[in-house]
Amino acid sequence: HSDDDDDTDAWRRRMIGLQRASLILAHFMALLSMIVVIIWIVLFGGLSWEKGHSKLVFNWHPLLMITAFCFMTVASLSFRYRGVVIRKLAKILHGTAWAVALLCAIVALIAVFRSHDDELSGFIAKLYSLHSWI
Repeated sequence: HSDDDDDTDAWRRRMIGLQRASLILAHFMALLSMIVVIIWIVLFGGLSWEKGHSKLVFNWHPLLMITAFCFMTVASLSFRYRGVVIRKLAKILHGTAWAVALLCAIVALIAVFRSHDDELSGFIAKLYSLHSWI
């Protein structure tokens, strides 16, 4: 056993530790962002899907988009979980997380158009900003 092997093992252990820390940090930041958006929504009156409450209908958009990004984080990192040793289970987790993310994003976009098309609250122009086009 040479010094080069010891250096390689130490480097591998350090990299595994950094990967584990980045995995935990990514999930923590995703969860923290969801908490911040939920607090923001509560402060701005909550959620609604009813006609005449376009601002509350719009609040679904940031909530569901941040939820989609959280599930995208899970999907992107699903093959990195040390606890998932069965590759088929990792694939199921990966596919399910992407499907949930897609569903959240679709409903979030529907919420934006619904809030902009609300005749009781007054119509709002659609696709008027760079953000809306991207």
